[in-house]
Amino acid sequence: MLAGVAVRFAILGPLQVEVDGAARPLASPRQRAILGILLLNANRVVHADALNEAVWGDEAAGAGSGTLQVHLSRLRSRLGLSPADGPLVTQDPGYLLRATAGSLDLLAFEEDVAEARRLAAAGDHDGAAGRYRSALGRWRGRALADIEGIELVDRAAEQLELARAEASVGWIESELHAGRHAAMLPDLRQLVAEHPYDERLRGLHMTALYRAGRQADALAAYRELRRVLDEDLGLEPGPELAALELRILRHDPELVAPLPASPLPAGGPPVTEPAARARERLLHVPVMTTSLIGREAEVAEVAALLAGHRLVTLTGPGGTGKTRLAIEVARRLDGALGATCFVDLSGTRDAELVPDTVLAALELGSESGRPAVEQLTEVLSGRPTLLVLDNMEQVLGSATTIARLLAAAADLRILATSRSQLQIRGERGYLLAPLLVASPDRPAAEIAESAAVRLFVERARDAGATLEVTESSAPRLAAICARLDGLPLAIELAAVRARLLGSDELLERLGGRLALLTGGQRDLPDRQQTLRATIDWSHALLSPPQATRFRRLAVFAGGFTVDAADAVCADDPGGSLDDLEALVVHSLVRRTPGEDGPARFAMLETIREYALEQLQDSGEAEAIARRHAEYLVRFAGPARQGLRGRDALAWTRKLNAERDNIHAALAWTLAAREGEMGLRLASALREWPTPPALRYS
Repeated sequence: MLAGVAVRFAILGPLQVEVDGAARPLASPRQRAILGILLLNANRVVHADALNEAVWGDEAAGAGSGTLQVHLSRLRSRLGLSPADGPLVTQDPGYLLRATAGSLDLLAFEEDVAEARRLAAAGDHDGAAGRYRSALGRWRGRALADIEGIELVDRAAEQLELARAEASVGWIESELHAGRHAAMLPDLRQLVAEHPYDERLRGLHMTALYRAGRQADALAAYRELRRVLDEDLGLEPGPELAALELRILRHDPELVAPLPASPLPAGGPPVTEPAARARERLLHVPVMTTSLIGREAEVAEVAALLAGHRLVTLTGPGGTGKTRLAIEVARRLDGALGATCFVDLSGTRDAELVPDTVLAALELGSESGRPAVEQLTEVLSGRPTLLVLDNMEQVLGSATTIARLLAAAADLRILATSRSQLQIRGERGYLLAPLLVASPDRPAAEIAESAAVRLFVERARDAGATLEVTESSAPRLAAICARLDGLPLAIELAAVRARLLGSDELLERLGGRLALLTGGQRDLPDRQQTLRATIDWSHALLSPPQATRFRRLAVFAGGFTVDAADAVCADDPGGSLDDLEALVVHSLVRRTPGEDGPARFAMLETIREYALEQLQDSGEAEAIARRHAEYLVRFAGPARQGLRGRDALAWTRKLNAERDNIHAALAWTLAAREGEMGLRLASALREWPTPPALRYS
């Protein structure tokens, strides 16, 4: 607290500054670099010459001390800090930034790690694990990730990554000492994937697998390391790991797991009595570091559904935020429906392993020779529980197991996230739609309050961009969010680019969404690092006939009916309805609201761009485009007469519904030099009162 002003800095991720609880983003790269270097050296004087050279490099001599002083003055002004009694002061021969563990996340991290090591040395493994969890929970990505091209910062970030890795190892060791080996397997699997050559992590993974009753998997993990080291580096595992393999083969009694001290989760704050009670309510439910924006109504609706239904499945396209919403619902309920356990199934491909994964999340090891589903049924019977089963789409074969659990455990409720429903009796589906996007022609105040724009602005500021919604910028921001279909993941990925691109340039580049929208937060799953990876995840779940139908439907520029899809895309119309239904179930195609008439379907434009790439790569793009144009010629044939008769209004509506498709077909006839077909289509539509922008000469 300085002169009545509370200042907090965060560098374990993109640089963040809060003054009295309000974010103060820094637009100037050099201001961020200066502040970042001072924070890395908190409570130590940084020589002015060293700071000048680090920030300006070869230009340091020309910049001079005056330039540095100007930037520091502007930095203080931007943050509203006093030169005399603020945290940033001039102290010969340079500058000093004062900070404490309460004002700088790096110091808090170091304090947590030091205390965790002390507790571990004293044998308090529960306490040590809690402090390690607190330390690791302070990270939001690579340290000072938004400061680029500064060698000193890059070196410091590398050192901090090593400290983070050491803390991760310490945390896992403490959890294993406390007997929570099964619960640590998902985290260990992810860490091993991120650090494939780290023999300490491999050893801990092998130990955890062995203690969980999976000796064969532990030995397979060792063989995998040998293969990776040999193929990539020409090395063999070290003697410690070789000795561990031998101990596993011999069933060394010293490898037997200790009894768990308490059923604590793998995440959460240090242990206190209230925190322990909270863990009994919320087991493994992630603590999010960002606020949920624009989903207030959905949270309330899903919570209400769970009160009246025992199985609720959140569905929707990839990137709509199903997992984030499920986490928020679980935390809002706060144990009101019983103990809540979050189960991440993204790493589970075999439906038969779902019960084992749930047991591990509940911190219960599978009993040898006994089916895991029987053990689960026994545990959950008579015990009010809410299971949050995340990423069910690739293990839909476990639906019968889920139904069995619900039938046997009357007090069990399940909130599932999936790109398609489980198709179980009593299931209540909830389709999570993209965020609402305000029209660019609405007033700036209305645009600023729209959910999609609010999300874009907040995430852009988190990434270090200086962004305000003004009368001039509001229409562009609304257009950006509309171009992204209101998908939260796409909006967040685009917001990161706002550090480098102005809104005009960003809007222009969004024509190639899939190439532009990369570089998600490093703590996101791989499938959410890019928009393409998110759609890849859904596409990989399709059967070959469904994948064929998916790419062919991309030819429709303005939606389609079932008859149109059959005429253009189906080689076997008999199975086409099932394939279309599967695409709707997988949230790759959606039924669109419309006026009276046949049901219409469409793809979000982000998904359609991906499908068009698949169509082009398949080699059948030209043939499908021809079918599309031929269908529209046949469709438009009766239109000329219809527009002159008593059904003129109905025909106008039909043609308006196909306006974008007609536009695309005419464009193809021109590009393909199919003049006769283009003339037939244009001639049939001479009576159609199309909007001026779509008339053809």
